[in-house]
Amino acid sequence: MILAMTTVKTAAGASHDAKPSRRERARQSKVRILAAARDVFAAKGYHGATMAEIAEHAGVAVQTVSYFFGTKPRMLGDLIGAVVTGAINPSDEPADPERSDWFTLSLTEPDGRLPPTSRSIRSAPTGSPGP
Repeated sequence: MILAMTTVKTAAGASHDAKPSRRERARQSKVRILAAARDVFAAKGYHGATMAEIAEHAGVAVQTVSYFFGTKPRMLGDLIGAVVTGAINPSDEPADPERSDWFTLSLTEPDGRLPPTSRSIRSAPTGSPGP
């Protein structure tokens, strides 16, 4: 992402390019982090993504990500809000979760949150019982 430069006229009438304000640079960093979070969440899933990976993808320090969002759940909430309101554009090509590693893994790995009986019911063959 390229930082926008603004042209400012001096009292003498000459113009020069001014750097974006600190507030504008912070806003641009936050948008860049949210776009990186969108990409990393789409590639690795929510649980597979780390704040460090998102920071690296955004080109900022992990402390910057923590400063803006604090926690991964808050970041996800802000990301959803930003996409819904149009503050950041959704990716050009929607991610196909069925092609991602995290999706395939979620289908093959047992879910440790379910009690053992639920897992056996889920893995039981379907169809009608015998006579």
